[in-house]
Amino acid sequence: MKKKRRFEYSALRLTINLKKRAFSLDLRVIAVFILAAVIFAAAYAGANRPVALYNSNPEDAENLYFTHVGLALDINRKLFSDEALSQTFPDDGSSIDILEYETAVVREIVTEDWQRDPDTENVHVGNQELRIEIVSGRYKGQEHIVLNQMSKSFDKYSKVGTRLLILVRTNYTTLDENGEVVPSITIMNYDRSLVLYIAVAVFLLITIIVGGKVGARSIIALIFTLVCVICILVPMILQGYHSVWLTLAICIYVTIISFIMLDGINRKTCSAILGTIMGFTLAACFAALAGLFARIDGLEYNVSETDSLIQAQFQGTPIYIRGTFISGIIIAALGAVMDVAMTIASSITELKSVNSELNWKQLFRSGMNIGKDAVGTMTNTLILAFTGGALVELILINLYDWDFRAIINSDLITSELITGLSGSVGLILAVPLTALIASLLVGGKPSLPVVSKRK
Repeated sequence: MKKKRRFEYSALRLTINLKKRAFSLDLRVIAVFILAAVIFAAAYAGANRPVALYNSNPEDAENLYFTHVGLALDINRKLFSDEALSQTFPDDGSSIDILEYETAVVREIVTEDWQRDPDTENVHVGNQELRIEIVSGRYKGQEHIVLNQMSKSFDKYSKVGTRLLILVRTNYTTLDENGEVVPSITIMNYDRSLVLYIAVAVFLLITIIVGGKVGARSIIALIFTLVCVICILVPMILQGYHSVWLTLAICIYVTIISFIMLDGINRKTCSAILGTIMGFTLAACFAALAGLFARIDGLEYNVSETDSLIQAQFQGTPIYIRGTFISGIIIAALGAVMDVAMTIASSITELKSVNSELNWKQLFRSGMNIGKDAVGTMTNTLILAFTGGALVELILINLYDWDFRAIINSDLITSELITGLSGSVGLILAVPLTALIASLLVGGKPSLPVVSKRK
């Protein structure tokens, strides 16, 4: 009997024969992931450089910070003796005023004086004196008496066992009679982290149970996308890179890696990748043109947030604010466009596998028929999502009977309309583009071997 080789190599695949089963690896997928890891590492390293505040040079900002710390310590040395200074201030040169968010649990309601306000849907108005135990951070295990002031805009009514988010302010100049630091504690909100963790865990569990291996890979792809946005896109925008081109580049990168991660390298994924890229690129072009003629560029979208970004500019952060409006539209449209592109590409591929006699024209016609149904539901999804986000504004518009011309010309409504319409345009145009590409790739003579990660 011929002995099985442990490793079998071909131009595209590496097969590893173990005792009970064989694992086959797509060498192209491995090469793509290695290249993606190199790109991610390089981008992450470049994106996470320190951003200079009040200075254009990061080294100047760092030197200025330590200069201020040194001056502050010199002043304190004049106020305290060396022995008192060593007991009062840490040796590492850290700030003497430290703010930390921690978790606390209510152990006792010491006193309370509150009532329900019927004019504001029975919110709690009044005071509670609570004995809380800090369960995280440097003061873990300590108990403190805090005042919980409840009002119409801040109703954080608590019972024994309620978990609270507190702000702990530590000032090393505030000591008790024993020379111990006395932290100042303020109730900020309910601690909802445990509930959110459970909700995320349930979502992941349902996805894996229903979707199996594909569901698990989709979760990995989602996490990868979020990591790219949070760890690369946002820091690089703060470094002064043009947000629109940067967002397009990262979305292309995320699209390629996500689809390959979900289904390997084959005609179907190539079709979906090209259709998705064209879809959100056209959405960005539509948003840019609509914003140009409507004179909406992001500076007027949210006044408070824009003011904060402008203040950051004056402090030395080289952020490009105008492009963030279009960048947000691209990211918002990405998921829906990926969905419809994969649906069309997968349907055409499946039709070809069932009936190999279908030519590209017949496949394109079938793909368009399928895409029309997908467009109807996905467009509603995008528009209704943005409508839901503006529900409070719609209620206020109806309440105060605003003039229609004032409504449609307001910055907020115009921005929301452009956002929803741009995503829908990208979604709709992705259907014929993906159908055409997939029908040409799948319906013609085989030129690209069909290699999939699925088993």
